[in-house]
Amino acid sequence: MISVMLIVPDARAAIEWYRTALGATELWDLGGVAGLEIGGAPFFLYEADPTNPAEAAPGRAGVTSTRVEVFVDDPHGFIERAVSAGAGAGAPIEEPGRS
Repeated sequence: MISVMLIVPDARAAIEWYRTALGATELWDLGGVAGLEIGGAPFFLYEADPTNPAEAAPGRAGVTSTRVEVFVDDPHGFIERAVSAGAGAGAPIEEPGRS
């Protein structure tokens, strides 16, 4: 098993964004650390500790350090909802068996 924990500057705001933009379901919230899932795939959010340089959120670090791929039945609708909530469109949708 592998778990993905995304370091974020504000866990509460990130939870709300993932719920609104990507339809995530909150599994638990310990205040600063939360478990979410999208389509049965769990992932975790962790609020960065500004005193620990090893826990820098991407904005503070100046880089994006994680790639998250989501597999859904309606990718166009999923992307549209995420972009409406402030996400960047990113790479085009790839459909299996098409090139």
